[in-house]
Amino acid sequence: MSDWQQAATVLLGTWPAQVASWGREGLAAYVAELEARGLSPERAISAIRASDAEFPPAAGRLAAKAAHDPQMPTFAEAYQLIYGRGGVLRARPHYLHPPITQADHDDAARRRATEFHPSIGAFIRSQGLTRLRMLHVDDPDHGELVRKQLGEQWEQFCDANDHRDLAALSTGDLHRFDPLAALSTRSSDPSSPGPKLRSLSSPRAAEHPTSSPSPSQDPSTNRPTPTEAS
Repeated sequence: MSDWQQAATVLLGTWPAQVASWGREGLAAYVAELEARGLSPERAISAIRASDAEFPPAAGRLAAKAAHDPQMPTFAEAYQLIYGRGGVLRARPHYLHPPITQADHDDAARRRATEFHPSIGAFIRSQGLTRLRMLHVDDPDHGELVRKQLGEQWEQFCDANDHRDLAALSTGDLHRFDPLAALSTRSSDPSSPGPKLRSLSSPRAAEHPTSSPSPSQDPSTNRPTPTEAS
């Protein structure tokens, strides 16, 4: 068995029903497209086995994910980095002075996100912190469906951003991603309650904290005052 035949076998074993429906010619065309995009059989096999998608991704997306960012978190890893212990939504602001506002909690969550893979922060901005907190991912009746829908939105997010440099999605350098190491560096209160959902709403627009003009600027024009200009 050649290396590409082995890749085709792994592909069939990972998504048996869907890949079998392609037929022999469809499977050969998919593998040929991976090879044409410069992917080696070894990297193709690694990318296939690392995928947690319910359906086989487009050949272009699989090749781009393997070639450009093999450390891209899977949805299972992203879920833990957002909802798990030490994750983004478990971040707490430093207790400096009362009262602590929702903005303080949001700032703490955003700071925590910068410690992980850039795609985590970008996905959180695309979803909105408020919505992610509201998702009832642990609901005994509907939690599985909520998590499945969130996973689909993660896959859609990855599809939409495959052509972009992930380093531009968030501040900081794009480094080798290790979800276990990322979470192990964080600590949180074990008794801290998990996120709760009141309703499942559509994704909100990206959240951007507003800023006020500096004292040396004219608020109406946002230009330097004569004192600063001189």
